[in-house]
Amino acid sequence: MTLDLLVINPVYVENLGMFLREAQLSGANRVYVQDKFNLLDKENKQRLINWSGRVSYHNPPVIVNDAKSFLKQNTKGYRRIATVVNPDSQKLTDFKYSVNDLLIFGDERNGLDKELVSLCDEQVYIPQFQPVEENRRIQCRTLVSAQAMFLYEYMRQN
Repeated sequence: MTLDLLVINPVYVENLGMFLREAQLSGANRVYVQDKFNLLDKENKQRLINWSGRVSYHNPPVIVNDAKSFLKQNTKGYRRIATVVNPDSQKLTDFKYSVNDLLIFGDERNGLDKELVSLCDEQVYIPQFQPVEENRRIQCRTLVSAQAMFLYEYMRQN
């Protein structure tokens, strides 16, 4: 079983570093990054190395210029899984990982846009005690804490 990850436009170097580190520790095969904020540029290199525990140096992420095109082409034959904040989607606790999955995470501010979600084969969410409400300031977990929960479930199943 292989699991790859795609994170779309992370905003903070620290979060991307921790995302890469968590991916490595949890057995994810490859991390793709659409990098609108240029976190993978030379000026951020040392900070990214430090925050990732050197993972970004030894196992650098693969840059994706356009996530929508990447998902549409799906040259690796992935089952594309959108991580969403939508209780009408499949709960993570009921979700079963498969042979060739790609978990897709949005940025820390807005998550995944509707067009990206529509390109996915599955939508999965982490149940919350508090219901999602449009007027509530905090709608979901942080990028890395959500990623850790998805990856823990992957490790548990394998």
